[in-house]
Amino acid sequence: MKRLLPAILALAALLTACSSAPAVQPEPEIAEPEAYTVSFSGDLENVVLPERDEYQPAETVFFKLPHIDGRVFEFYTEISVSRDYLADYDYCSFMMPAENVTITIRELDYVPEPEPEPEPEPEPEPETEPDAPLPDSAEFVRVAEYIPNAVINLRYATEDNFTGTVIYDFDDAYLRYGTVAKLVEVEAELEEYGYRIMIWDAFRPASAQWTLWNVWPDADYVADPTNGYSSHTRGNTVDVTLVGMDGEWMRMPSDFDDFSALADRDFGDVDFEDAVANAMTLQNVMTAHGFIPYDAEWWHFSDSDEYEVETEFAPPSKYEVGSLDWFNNVYFSSALSRHFLNSEYGDAADVDLYFLFYDGAGSSELISPEELEAFRVKADYEEIYTDVTKVTSADVNETLLKYTGKTLDETNKVNLDSFTYLEEYDAYYHMHGDTNANNYVMDTLVRDEPGIVRLTYYGWSGEQYVVSLTETENGTYFIISNVKVTQ
Repeated sequence: MKRLLPAILALAALLTACSSAPAVQPEPEIAEPEAYTVSFSGDLENVVLPERDEYQPAETVFFKLPHIDGRVFEFYTEISVSRDYLADYDYCSFMMPAENVTITIRELDYVPEPEPEPEPEPEPEPETEPDAPLPDSAEFVRVAEYIPNAVINLRYATEDNFTGTVIYDFDDAYLRYGTVAKLVEVEAELEEYGYRIMIWDAFRPASAQWTLWNVWPDADYVADPTNGYSSHTRGNTVDVTLVGMDGEWMRMPSDFDDFSALADRDFGDVDFEDAVANAMTLQNVMTAHGFIPYDAEWWHFSDSDEYEVETEFAPPSKYEVGSLDWFNNVYFSSALSRHFLNSEYGDAADVDLYFLFYDGAGSSELISPEELEAFRVKADYEEIYTDVTKVTSADVNETLLKYTGKTLDETNKVNLDSFTYLEEYDAYYHMHGDTNANNYVMDTLVRDEPGIVRLTYYGWSGEQYVVSLTETENGTYFIISNVKVTQ
């Protein structure tokens, strides 16, 4: 019994191990993949397919049909088809569906699409005039035509200036075209920073310069007309400031024509940093485009290209030529023209030349030290102790011709000997003290004879005068006489 027990235990262990071994599974049956076919019907000999015609599910089939006008093909199974036109063939592709179906492609009878409606003929472009040639650089042009965003605020066309009176009678700013072309570039750059320019003064007639000088004869701020007028009279100088795009004034070191240290370009005495920044922005942009700043006035800039002084150009007047307003505000607006009212004469040939030219009116030349010495010697002065004025023969003739139609030789040269004539300079000189500006206002205008205008006004002492003028064929007026009618 003792010998059988170990054998029995070994047999039991063997049976337990066999019972835990996995059962042998039969080999699964492998399904044959379904074959999918593509067939064509109709006359489709030119259809190009891959070399086989059986495909697996989800496999993409590519083929191509000849791209021939008049042929239409139909896929009549519900599949998604993409078509790409390349070269001479219509390439097609589709993905085989999941079900075992036959994809059939057949040719249909061609049904032409309706003809597209013809597009309307475009209307012919209106004939345009060829672009006008650009003006010459020296030609005067209206600034607003080239810089429409500029604000034109001519202070001398109003009473809002240091004289308190209207200096000239036009409202538009005029400059040489060459100067305006540079100002166009200035405006474009400033607009990038959110600014526009405001123009306070541009071209200034010679007569206006005399008016300003007579009111404020300080060469630091008002150009002496006897020394060549002002650069404004050359048409290449502009007084400008900055405004915002909405027209709001930007703070600057001072107002226009501020005759103080605030006006100069040393901004150490300016209290507002934004005022200095604005003035420097204006200066930097102006100088970058060819303008030269004037040290005593932050608003004053001259074109680096120079032009001659212009005494003939006259901007269009807002007054009717020949009207009472026109005589007051245009014809007799300058100190020079009013000098014809300083003496009495029944004929323009007898105008008093001393009263007409005693302050050098019309002169545009400097007096050199050599001239002054020659004048002192000939006039027999021990010394030159006050101002000396000079008027050349050319200036005398120009003034007389403009206002009377006569030359110096056609007058009686009344009081001409009050001047000292220097033949080597062909000019007349006179030493005198301060001069007083006169300002006569014409009260009435009468036309009692054809082509004759008579204007009445009152002199310094209250006497009434009549100045008579004749209208010429070209619309200008010549002074005939100036006579006192009351004592």
